[in-house]
Amino acid sequence: MAIDRSGILNRVKNIFKGLPQTKIAKVCGVTHQAVNRYFRKDILPNYDAMLRIAKYANVSMEWLLTGKGPKEPPATGVREAKALYEVDATINIITPEEYKKLLPHIRSGRTFFIIPIISEPIFAGDPLVINAKDIEGFVGIHKTWIKRGHTYRCLRVRGNCMHPIINDGFIVAIDLNENDPLKLERQIVAARYKDGVALRYLILAEKDYVLSPHNITRYKSIVMPRTAPNPIIGKVAWWWGKQK
Repeated sequence: MAIDRSGILNRVKNIFKGLPQTKIAKVCGVTHQAVNRYFRKDILPNYDAMLRIAKYANVSMEWLLTGKGPKEPPATGVREAKALYEVDATINIITPEEYKKLLPHIRSGRTFFIIPIISEPIFAGDPLVINAKDIEGFVGIHKTWIKRGHTYRCLRVRGNCMHPIINDGFIVAIDLNENDPLKLERQIVAARYKDGVALRYLILAEKDYVLSPHNITRYKSIVMPRTAPNPIIGKVAWWWGKQK
C-alpha cells in the first residue's frame, strides 16, 4: 500500500495552521524537535501522534491518512474515545475498519499496543484463537501498562455484578498469562462459567473456588470445585468506562 506522504503532511499542517509548536507538541505527545521535523523535513508523525491528531481535530483516521472517506470519525471509533478521555489519555478505541487502514503505518517500537475487543462466547472458549468476525474493535494501550511477554484481550462487560467498581458497558482488559488461581486470591478475575464469562473476586476455599461479586445485594457468589479444570481465564488488569 503506497503512502501519500505529502497528502498526510498537508492535512496535518492545515489542522495545526497558526498554532505555536509548543501546543502542537503537547497535542501530539512529542518533543518540540519532533514537531520541527514534521514541518521542516517532511517527516510523518508516528502512529501514536496520528491518533492524537485525529482526536484533537475530531476527524477520522481514514480521512487523515488517505484524504478519502468520511471526515467525521465513526460513532464507535475515535469519537467514543474522545468523549471519555482527554487528548493525553492512555487509551484509544478504534473500529476494525480503522485498524486495517492503520496497520501499514504501525511501526515497531511504538508506544501504543493494539488489543482486540472480542465477544464473550469466544472469550469463554479460547481467547488466544480468534477470527476477524469475532472482533468488536480494538483498544490502543500505552506500553507502560503492558507486561512484557504477556498477552491481553479486552471484553465489554455485561451486567453489574461488580458495581460500582466495574459497570455494565465498561471495557476490561484481561491478562491471559495470569491465570493461576493460587496467585490470584482476592483479585478480580475473568472465569469461564456456563457458556459465558464471570467477572468476580476470586476466593480460595478449602475445596472450592468461590467467585464473589462486589454487588452482593443483587448477585450471588459462584462456587466451583477445585478438582475441576482451572476455570480462570486471566486477571482483570484494567478497566475503562463512564460512570452514569
